[in-house]
Amino acid sequence: YINCCDISEEFDLIYFGTLSLRSKENFEALNSLLRRVKAKEIFVDLNVRTPFTTEKAVLLGVNNATILKISDEELDFVNSAVFGEKLSVSKSLEKYAEAFENLKVIIITLGAKGALAFERSSKKTFKIKGKKVEAVSTVGAGDSFSAAFAYNYLLTKDMYSSLELATRISAFVVTNTEAIPNYDPEEI
Repeated sequence: YINCCDISEEFDLIYFGTLSLRSKENFEALNSLLRRVKAKEIFVDLNVRTPFTTEKAVLLGVNNATILKISDEELDFVNSAVFGEKLSVSKSLEKYAEAFENLKVIIITLGAKGALAFERSSKKTFKIKGKKVEAVSTVGAGDSFSAAFAYNYLLTKDMYSSLELATRISAFVVTNTEAIPNYDPEEI
């Protein structure tokens, strides 16, 4: 929790998932932080875990994000919270881009099938196929995807390579029992 009146430094990235907003104190602290801190990018991972995810948390995320990540499994809950209806994956990308000018990048992960993303600056939609692997545990797959994407995108601003790296890293993570397995970057 940041307890100060003026934060003048601009950060490259603020990252949060909606699961962290399950307590009133966390919600209020993050909301306060978002009002007072400047960041070039705000990456929001909409983690829907009932009963811990609320529509209020989803809306805070969508309204503040510059980069938004939603899994296809969570899409129905998120779309119902935001638009009051269920939408297909492609229609979701289109509708978020139309409704939220703050969103520079919208990513919908498709599990083993890869990911689909829209980039506002290029007005392009990107699709990355998943890597065929034998999944052992999906714990950590979404977080590893987000971390790899954010890291590469901040460095390169290249959507395709960022999505490709994120997909490879998350595919590797699901082949392990640990959510944060050791790995050699050369092998990924």
